[in-house]
Amino acid sequence: MKLTVIIVATLLLACTAAGVAVAQKVSGEPVLNDLDSLTLRADDLSNRVESQLVDLNIASGSGNNTSATGTANPDAIRSIAARGVSNADTYEAQLSEIEKGLWAIQSRYNQEQYGHGDATAIESRMSYLENRIGHIRNMINDMRISADRISRTA
Repeated sequence: MKLTVIIVATLLLACTAAGVAVAQKVSGEPVLNDLDSLTLRADDLSNRVESQLVDLNIASGSGNNTSATGTANPDAIRSIAARGVSNADTYEAQLSEIEKGLWAIQSRYNQEQYGHGDATAIESRMSYLENRIGHIRNMINDMRISADRISRTA
């Protein structure tokens, strides 16, 4: 009888401890909101970089001083290239801020403190944002290459 009481008491204590451990899981919502905010900033930056890259590629195509409408203005083309370099520097700084935000989230992220669903969502969004940052960085490098090509040919 005493053994049964001890076993039951031990099981109750273990279940209570497990219940407390589950109850101590925190909501992933604040982290997910931070990641969503960074993702929106990255998407906005990506749109601006892509638009600038298209402009540079068009100007680069007319860097031989001719365009579909006739003779291109070399000074205007050089101006586009200079603006591209300046914007690339600005975009790189903005991308660095997004990346620092991601690093801050990653440094304080502890998978064990979240439920499985939240942990999976957080890790998925962090991975997406890492890939997005890499893609934007590649587009910024392409901007610099196009601007350099324009300045050499205009």
